[in-house]
Amino acid sequence: MLEYLMEISTVNYNRYKVFVALYETGSMIKAAEKLACTQPTITYNIRDLETELGVTLFHCHPRGVDPTEDGKILYEKIKHALTIIAEAEESVKTFNEKSGGTIRLGCPSYICSTMILDFIIDFNNKYPNIQIELYNMLKKDLNEMLHNRKIDIVLDAWVENTINEDKKEHPNFSYETLCALPYSFIASKELLKNNKLSETPTAKELSSLPFIKSDNRLSRQLFSLLGDKLKFAYAYPLSDTTFRMVEKGLAASFACDNYIDSTNVLNNIVKIKPEGFDFPKYELVVVYNSDHMSKAGRAFSKALHTFFLS
Repeated sequence: MLEYLMEISTVNYNRYKVFVALYETGSMIKAAEKLACTQPTITYNIRDLETELGVTLFHCHPRGVDPTEDGKILYEKIKHALTIIAEAEESVKTFNEKSGGTIRLGCPSYICSTMILDFIIDFNNKYPNIQIELYNMLKKDLNEMLHNRKIDIVLDAWVENTINEDKKEHPNFSYETLCALPYSFIASKELLKNNKLSETPTAKELSSLPFIKSDNRLSRQLFSLLGDKLKFAYAYPLSDTTFRMVEKGLAASFACDNYIDSTNVLNNIVKIKPEGFDFPKYELVVVYNSDHMSKAGRAFSKALHTFFLS
């Protein structure tokens, strides 16, 4: 047992931090900048680690370094361990307005631009030393990044009562509802006029229009309520592109009311809620991996709740 403890005590955590920084940046200069140290410090730590392990970890070339096969194996074995150690260190530090850190936030662009931009500005004013990295992607991509610990928080729309289904796939995720998200169908005045429809069409009349197809749970549920004979003129554009296509009268679609109200600058788009049509209930939900939520992330999540309740 004593030998085992002595063996553990010789592990140099800083050397491995330097190794990971150099591996991920591929450059002595960038690794030194990332760790706020000198290039000789990077060189000495890598040399000592290679001597300790008895292997070569990097090949040098004029543009930087490339990992050897041994370097690749070592990186895959230790990268998660170092992440866990860094998160453990951060979790016990006192968090206040002077605290620093990085919050990696994933959310669709329409939510970011129309619902939380003011919040992010306020949060940055309160915590000026915290950097926020934004990732605008589809939900499935954000969930994968959250699972792989490449982002800290996901903010997205969920169909009410479907969170339990997602929990089966991601049991380590925590889901917290912030607010309800009203949705409407959208079509241009020109498209309605060309199809001899009023600006308050029924669901049946609306289903005669060409639609823009989206491949997600929200759209599948919504389109199924309109019937199985919908005509899809276009498929899978991003939200901003979808809105511009609707604005030009190419097809109809649906969107969050907040996004419609803030984006419809030309007032050419009609927000449609057919009488008697029951829209599925959508919610704005914050999701995080409960296994590695940092103090900065918890402060961000708490502030989100306060923002939406005010």
